[in-house]
Amino acid sequence: DDDDDDDDDGAGLAPAPDAGASLGGVVDDLHAVEADDDASGILPSGDDREWHPNTVKVVGLLRAALADKPELSFGAFTRGADKRSAASAFVELLHLKTWDFVALDQPGGRGDISVTRAACFDDPVPGVAAAAA
Repeated sequence: DDDDDDDDDGAGLAPAPDAGASLGGVVDDLHAVEADDDASGILPSGDDREWHPNTVKVVGLLRAALADKPELSFGAFTRGADKRSAASAFVELLHLKTWDFVALDQPGGRGDISVTRAACFDDPVPGVAAAAA
């Protein structure tokens, strides 16, 4: 059972094959942000966190994806994304884990990564709507 993420409704970085332009080219947007090495994109917040545009984008995607379910698999979140975008999303998840925004679990060390809400998931993020309660 290598594909445990079939129930995740295709949420994530890339639109599902039949989604057309409904997600607005999220993968392309991540590439544009990654290519910008200028630190001017960093968004300050009311605490000690500095928000990179990729982190902000991933928080928005996670809040939408986890609005009506308790967890999301990394495989579903990155389904259809190229390796660079999937790796970028993974790095952003690690940042969010250190800030206690998400909890990550990988059973057996080789399975898909489960992403769930953590204590700070609903904290304000510059440019991102609050999570639905």
